[in-house]
Amino acid sequence: MPHDRLSRVHWSVLTRNLQVCPRASPALCALVEQSYTLRVEIRIYVELYRSLKERIQSLGNNTTRLTIPEGITPTTMKNRVIRVAAELGISVTVRKVPGGLLFWRSTDEDVQQAKEVADRLQTARREGRPRPGRRRRA
Repeated sequence: MPHDRLSRVHWSVLTRNLQVCPRASPALCALVEQSYTLRVEIRIYVELYRSLKERIQSLGNNTTRLTIPEGITPTTMKNRVIRVAAELGISVTVRKVPGGLLFWRSTDEDVQQAKEVADRLQTARREGRPRPGRRRRA
C-alpha cells in the first residue's frame, strides 16, 4: 500500500520512475518492492479463490485432485478448501495425498463418520482430564 503521504497517482509515477532513476534511496526501493510483492501475492490468492470456488461448485460424484502451489502447506490449502466450501454451503471431504489434496462432496456416510470421530476425540479429551474437586489415585 502506498505511504500515507503519497497519493495513488504519485505512487504509480514513483514506481515507474524507480526503474529509470537508480539514485532512489534503498529504503524507498525496498518499500516499492514490498508493495509489488504484496500485490502479486494478493492477485495469486484471488485467482486461487476463484479456481477453488469453480472446482467446488462443479463437484459431482467424482473426486478432484488439487496440486498445492509452492510455498503453501498442505494443511493451509486444506483449510482454504474447507473455508470456500463452507461459504458455498457445500460439505466436502478433503484428504492429503503426496503432492496435493483430494476432495469430494461429502456423502452422508462421510459426515456420520466425521461426527463419530469428533465424539470419540471429545470423550477421550474429557476422560483424560481430572474433574474439578476430585483427586487422581496414584
